[in-house]
Amino acid sequence: MRLSEKCAVCLYDKQKRLVQDEEYLAEVRELLKNRDPEDTSPYMVYLFDRAFINRFGDQGETGRYRAIKQTFNDLVLSMEEAVRQSEDLPAHCGQLRRDRAGQALSGTAGKALPPA
Repeated sequence: MRLSEKCAVCLYDKQKRLVQDEEYLAEVRELLKNRDPEDTSPYMVYLFDRAFINRFGDQGETGRYRAIKQTFNDLVLSMEEAVRQSEDLPAHCGQLRRDRAGQALSGTAGKALPPA
């Protein structure tokens, strides 16, 4: 799914919560500012990961994080059409992420969500 401006702000805010290094955050802002219109959230996270490793080195948790993130990204991308059609994108997107992440961790991924 292409990255909207709201999603870009959310991605930046998450990096800011995770890493309080101004030089790294400046690099993240630059990556977001110069992104291609077709760039996706998972691709931007990949670029952030590369920038983080270049600046701070591999912190050891990166490999495990990548496996979890890949599972999560696959789930989110499989729901792309439903998210695009949602009228209440921010709330709906957040709830879908929480539900699907919970399913991925509990082993119930691919099963229907209960009605809201």
